[in-house]
Order: sequence, then structure tokens, then C-alpha cells
Amino acid sequence: MHAPRITARSVREPAAHGAPHEGGREIEIPVDLSTIPIFARAGAVVPSRRVVQYTDQEPLRELILKVYPGSGGGAFYHDDGRSGEHRNGEYGLERYETASTTRGRSIGLVERDGSDQHLPGRYRFVIHGVRRGPIMAG
Repeated sequence: MHAPRITARSVREPAAHGAPHEGGREIEIPVDLSTIPIFARAGAVVPSRRVVQYTDQEPLRELILKVYPGSGGGAFYHDDGRSGEHRNGEYGLERYETASTTRGRSIGLVERDGSDQHLPGRYRFVIHGVRRGPIMAG
């Protein structure tokens, strides 16, 4: 048996709430086996890291923050993945906020809780929807 080759998939956009599009319409997204489409809410901050096979395969050295256009935010939580020590404060939690104005875009750390040992030493930002690099970072 041979399955037909699918090259596009219809997706319904959510209704817009202050978004730059109307929403509620059906759009067609190209698909193939080599890509995975990612849909992110405006202003989303999506944390990720290098791929590991199990939780404590290697320490978290670098956190990748994928930042999407708009105002919004996101959060990152990390613990040892094995014990119940998170109940004793052995975890790391960060919350981020983003803002877009006519003057530019910003991302900020608005909360940090838990133990520093569960938070990364470095951050890499992947900023989506920009035409030029940052004017100021720090």
C-alpha cells in the first residue's frame, strides 16, 4: 500500500485578541518530512536547550530563548528530574516578559526563584521577525 504524498495542511488560526491579523480563518501551511511548523503566540518566549536523551545526561549550560514578535512572555523551570528536592527549593524558575512598541522590542527577566545551580550559566537569544540586529543589549 502506498500513501499519497501530502504537501500542505489546512490550519485554523485562533481568533485574534489584539493581534496584527483577524484570526479565525483557515490557512494552508506547506509540509514535508524534513520540517516541523511552529506556531507561537505573539510575544512568546519559548525556552529550549541542546537535545539530550535523558534529564541528567549533561548539565544545563546554555538556555536558548526563542523570542517571537509582539508583547507577551514565557517561563522556564528546571530541576534535577529525579528527586523530590524541588519541594526544598532545589529548582530554578525564570519568567520573562516581552514588549513591542513603535520604538522597538524588549525582553526582560521579571522573576527568578529557586536555586542558581538549576539555572543556566549562559543564554542565547533567537529573535524572530527582525530585520536588523539589536542596538543595545545588556
